[in-house]
Amino acid sequence: MAKVDVTVSIVNFRTFDLTSACIKSVLSRTRGIACEVIVVDNHSADGSAEKLSRLFKSRITLITNSHDVGFAAANNQALNLARGKYFVMLNSDTRLLNNAFQILAAFMDRNSDCAVSGPALFNPDGTCQKSYSNFKTPFQRALWEIAPALQSLGLMKNQSAEIPLVLPAHPIPVDRPRGVCFFVRGSFVDRVGKLDEGFFMYDEEVDWAYRFQKAGYKNYFVPDAEILHYGGASSRNPILAQIHTLSDYRYYQKHYGLYASLLIRAFALGASFLWLVVFTKHLLLNQKSRLSSPLSRIRSSLGHALIFSPLINWQSLKRGT
Repeated sequence: MAKVDVTVSIVNFRTFDLTSACIKSVLSRTRGIACEVIVVDNHSADGSAEKLSRLFKSRITLITNSHDVGFAAANNQALNLARGKYFVMLNSDTRLLNNAFQILAAFMDRNSDCAVSGPALFNPDGTCQKSYSNFKTPFQRALWEIAPALQSLGLMKNQSAEIPLVLPAHPIPVDRPRGVCFFVRGSFVDRVGKLDEGFFMYDEEVDWAYRFQKAGYKNYFVPDAEILHYGGASSRNPILAQIHTLSDYRYYQKHYGLYASLLIRAFALGASFLWLVVFTKHLLLNQKSRLSSPLSRIRSSLGHALIFSPLINWQSLKRGT
């Protein structure tokens, strides 16, 4: 059996056009290393899995699920079949802009303590996209809930406003590359464990990066590797936003204890009260055109504070509505 350097895992859920374009970019851009592509279809039920099979035939390995098992579990299915020295979770809404996987593999070959590496991410218009992040403490995550309300009341300055994003020119150690393209050393997975399938979607790569770092390994951002990321679809789906919030609670409770998730919920509840103050302020000043935004924010903050898994309309998510 031929040697494989990199195993690429792509999860498809009703995104034939994006997934097929992503696969084509991997196959056409990757040179100098042996690469296998495993596509996991999470019960798309729209014919996209069949179309991918017909289009790519033996150039990909296709796993079809009878139900949506979630993002972490789907990638673990690919990981179980992976033959590569390196394993990469790649979002379906991406395209390689250069020989990114060869660049990342070569970097990790030279840095034996590197567990995870990530590329530079770009928007379709060519501007830089956030490509890595620090691990947030429970307080920092809780503050994220309440900061917009404080800023609206003039009690906090928005430090990040209008600051252009500039990526480093050279590889640097980071807490976690973004999960858009998460390039992992396979041998370290045996020591740290696979993705935590308790995360249906979101934060599974944050948890993985944290576990790798806690085990004594390093994670890196490698700017020479370049990938286009469309993104944005999930932010427009309120159900996915709820799932993201639940994943945050699970992550912080797992690594910091119950108090951490309760702290975030408490700050979200506090944010709903502050947005009520903003609403009342606009009402007293007869600024009727500005009332809808704080009302929406009140609902959102209360939703974050009170959301639990049974409250999520999972059937709507499966129907794509």
